[in-house]
Amino acid sequence: MVLAVLVALSIFLVITGISLGTALANPTLGTSISARLAEWARDHGGGGIVQWSENLWYSHHQPPVGGKPAKGAIVLPHGHVVTNASGPPHLPAPLPIQPFASPPIPGEGQWS
Repeated sequence: MVLAVLVALSIFLVITGISLGTALANPTLGTSISARLAEWARDHGGGGIVQWSENLWYSHHQPPVGGKPAKGAIVLPHGHVVTNASGPPHLPAPLPIQPFASPPIPGEGQWS
């Protein structure tokens, strides 16, 4: 009986460790380990605990009001190019192609 409980607990800890380790290595979940841990906990049913801890933290560490962000805090995207969604109007229609099948269907190989 004790062996079965230990095996089940070991399997649970391995699966949880793999899931948590994958989340902590994923930069899309946040910029810090604590942010990634919070997102992992929210995704696994711990949203109430995360919300309670965040409320407790911010009640004792309120962010400053007003002012300007630190230099370099806002990073502009690189290589952002504005494109025309409708496409350039100056492209000619493609040339007709030689149909593969014989006899060709009327209009086959013509741009439409």
